[in-house]
Amino acid sequence: MAVDVSRFVKNTLSLLTLERNAEIEETKSLHENISPKELQKRGVCLLKLRIRSRRTGLYGRHLLTLELSKATSTDGKLPSHSLTPGDIVGLSWLNAVEKQSDTSSGIISRVTQTAITVAFDETADSLAFDDDGPFKLIKLANDVTHRRIKSALGALTKYRDGPAVRLIDILFGNVCTGPSLQIRPYTDGTGETCDYFNPDLDKSQKEAVNFALCQRELAIVHGPPGTGKTTTVVEIILQAVKKLNMKVLACAPSNVAVDNLVEKLLKGKVKVVRLGHPARLLSVVQEHSLDALLSVSEGTAIVRDVRKDIDDTWTKVGKSKNPSEKKHFKQEIKSLREELRQREDKAITEILTKADVVLATNTSASMDGPLKLIKRDHFDLVVIDEAAQSLEAACWIPLLWAPRCVLAGDHLQLPPTIISKDAAKKGLEVTLMERLIKLLGDDVVRMLTTQYRMNEAIMKWSSEKLYEGRLHAHASVKNHLLKDLPGVQETDETMHPLLLIDTAGCDVSENEVEDEVSKGNKGEADIVAAHVTALISAGLQPCDIAVIAPYNLQVELLRLRLSSQYPTLEIKSVDGFQGREKEAVVISMVRSNPKGEVGFLAEHRRINVAITRARRHLAVVADSETVGHDDFLKSLMDYMSSYGDVRTAHEYVDDSLPSLDASNLAFENGDAFLSKFTKTNKKREKVSDVKKTDKKVDRDLRIKRSDRRNGTNDLACIAAKVSNEANELDASPSLAKHSVSVEASSCKSRNSNEGFRQAWSSKGSVNSKYKQELETIEKEILEFVKDASKLELQFPKTLNSQQRFDVHCIAEKLKLAHESKGEGTERHIVVRKVIEPTPKGEEKDDELLSTCPLCRKRVPKTNLELHSLRCEQILKSKAAKMEKAECEDSSVPQAALKPPKKQAKPKPSVSKQQGEEDFDKLLASFTKLDSQCAYDACKQSVRTLGQTCQCCKKIYCLSHHIPEVHGCGEEAKRRARYLARNPPRPKPMTSDATRKAQLQRKLDMKLDGLSEKRKAKQKGGKNK
Repeated sequence: MAVDVSRFVKNTLSLLTLERNAEIEETKSLHENISPKELQKRGVCLLKLRIRSRRTGLYGRHLLTLELSKATSTDGKLPSHSLTPGDIVGLSWLNAVEKQSDTSSGIISRVTQTAITVAFDETADSLAFDDDGPFKLIKLANDVTHRRIKSALGALTKYRDGPAVRLIDILFGNVCTGPSLQIRPYTDGTGETCDYFNPDLDKSQKEAVNFALCQRELAIVHGPPGTGKTTTVVEIILQAVKKLNMKVLACAPSNVAVDNLVEKLLKGKVKVVRLGHPARLLSVVQEHSLDALLSVSEGTAIVRDVRKDIDDTWTKVGKSKNPSEKKHFKQEIKSLREELRQREDKAITEILTKADVVLATNTSASMDGPLKLIKRDHFDLVVIDEAAQSLEAACWIPLLWAPRCVLAGDHLQLPPTIISKDAAKKGLEVTLMERLIKLLGDDVVRMLTTQYRMNEAIMKWSSEKLYEGRLHAHASVKNHLLKDLPGVQETDETMHPLLLIDTAGCDVSENEVEDEVSKGNKGEADIVAAHVTALISAGLQPCDIAVIAPYNLQVELLRLRLSSQYPTLEIKSVDGFQGREKEAVVISMVRSNPKGEVGFLAEHRRINVAITRARRHLAVVADSETVGHDDFLKSLMDYMSSYGDVRTAHEYVDDSLPSLDASNLAFENGDAFLSKFTKTNKKREKVSDVKKTDKKVDRDLRIKRSDRRNGTNDLACIAAKVSNEANELDASPSLAKHSVSVEASSCKSRNSNEGFRQAWSSKGSVNSKYKQELETIEKEILEFVKDASKLELQFPKTLNSQQRFDVHCIAEKLKLAHESKGEGTERHIVVRKVIEPTPKGEEKDDELLSTCPLCRKRVPKTNLELHSLRCEQILKSKAAKMEKAECEDSSVPQAALKPPKKQAKPKPSVSKQQGEEDFDKLLASFTKLDSQCAYDACKQSVRTLGQTCQCCKKIYCLSHHIPEVHGCGEEAKRRARYLARNPPRPKPMTSDATRKAQLQRKLDMKLDGLSEKRKAKQKGGKNK
């Protein structure tokens, strides 16, 4: 559908006005209504800065390097911020009143973790930079870009004659694209006969190069993540310059993208000129900037002298204290700069016309910049890289310079940043590339289909969901993993390309922020920190890891936990990683709330960028219930649950709940097993039941790694193994029932009900295999029990976690001692027979024991007399109590006045004797328990030697007092971690009034003595 140019320009200008007003309003609101500290939290301001150094550089600019004052920061690192090279900022005194005259604007040229360098075109006389501050640096709204875009749109409506007349008609759908140019060897079809400057181009890249060079007006190169889009663009430019003798204007929306093109073109040995402020360029590119080339052109000596005069005058300004003299020097500097510009204008035209490729950002290619000095039809081709990240209005600035254009980008990745939501909804966010693909279709598009970055498992989801399944991984990256890197060990973290850490139902909620500007999630930050630490412990370098979070607050929380320990670890928002890649990427989704609100996580292109930054390992920390409210994110959760390693947050942050480790599974029946854990969490009974069983689910999910390698159905295998455990534990009916019900609820929390239902219904073949393995293990243990010559049985290290669990269960049922030894791949199980002590004969007991005539209890003969006296005292005491109770309950009032009659001592009835005997038996049983080792299979006395466990408060013999031996290993670990995090504070020293008075007297005497010595020295000096 054709678009009217005038209507387009009018509509776009109105949307740009909305955007500009929103930008101004946001800046005004930030400055007026929000405190500087809050601005710093939001990443747009830095406070309490001092000047580290100052110099003249970047071809005449005045550079100030700022850092935090020493009193502000101990490590000197700047707070988390969004300031980047190229941003316009204002520098002012920290306590100055916000006025225009109080602020000097400059451009950030360099940013490090500890300092930020700002380049000023003027000498900033309104600020006395001869002091150490404190200063504040704040991001300012940029009106230059807005003015240039408006100017280009105005020129578009008036464009009647020029090289881009036909191109404009085609891009607005008023004219059809012309037939392809017949240029050999590019029109041969395959392109195999072409001499490419990059011999490693794949088939789709070659087709895109040939297509772009043969298109008469327009070619679009669609480059999904990792497909070598920029490499293809560089090849197109080199072919156009060296084979077709074209003059090329190459642009991109950001300075980083332009500098990337410059670096790659330099390897092709073509003459390039980079337009733009030197402060915005990478150091390796600065020597090819227009300013640098001017400094070495003809007439350099004169230009150098003028620059020297400017520096000398600046020095005089710094030394002068006379305001009028300063004003004179200022005028002199301006005149010198005017002379400098006049001499440079003459050289600019020569430099630009001799260059093969001129490179600039879209807005820097405006007609009011250096390009105004060359002819209007100088360029033959305009190439715009990352076109899908640029506003369409900004693309029209370079498009008016040539009759042909090549647009390269991916409209399914990050869109241009737009502040005004109203403007975005009305069409400002629609890019030129996206509009042309819808308008002209695939006839003008060639897509790159081979990606060289991601493991196939990481790539597959985005390929199927966004790129119609057309992407395929190159053989060099298809199966690469972290464990394949030199120096990286093979662990659970490094052997899997995908990891989902699900926080659903784990009380890991997002933080409540009043102004709702940013979001954070401390629980997820802890989980990310734990996983990153595990990766680094396995040998991965911190610089090879990227931690991505969608919110600035979460970025700051993550930096607080990781940056000090790993300075080279990059922690940024999604926007900071566009076009980049890392070996491992850890993403914190942040959002976790009952309403299921996902915020701008619903921006599918943003998620696509975050996912596709990873090469070998992708870990996502998310609440599947919350993010599952968005269909796009739900598909990601389902994909990672099916093809990745899945864990819950309990494995990382749950220190309060007992772990279901096999070494602790000592139980007689299922009810006893459940009660052991529910007692520790009475206050959160319902939640703890789910969490405890989630632990079991986590273990089963980890088991599926080995099963996947054998080609079994993951979910079916998990369900079958859980089911079989319930069936095999004959004495645990309640446990089996509990496991099944809670497994279902756990599955629900992960939004994967359907997969588990399918797994439960198709478990037959897996069950039979599992039963065979279980029967083999049980048979081996039974043979060991029958063999009287063996006391110990060691199982091999090759058993997986499920098989080890089965060994523990069978050994416990057979009353055998069982223990896990070793760590990691060395972990194995040892089963031992329990040797019961030989009981003493009853005949011997009869010789030592005697029966009490009162309570009929058998006691040692030596204690019979004492025991009888005690029994008599108890009987007398009870008789007195009963007599008193009868007197109080009497209904005759006079009975209270009569003296009580003596009654014979009542004989205890049979029932009372039975009650006393039962009570004594109860006491005796407790006494026996108290004097015997609490370990189930041990009868050792602990009356003389024993030790109380600090975890369960029971007494054990010296053989079983270690927590890991008698089953309190996990509790001991939690206790140790708690004490490490919360060490006991020493009690403050207190002194009474007498002690304080004594110390005060000693201090006074010491001061008096020192005073006398000082006076004696002074008198001696005067006498001399």
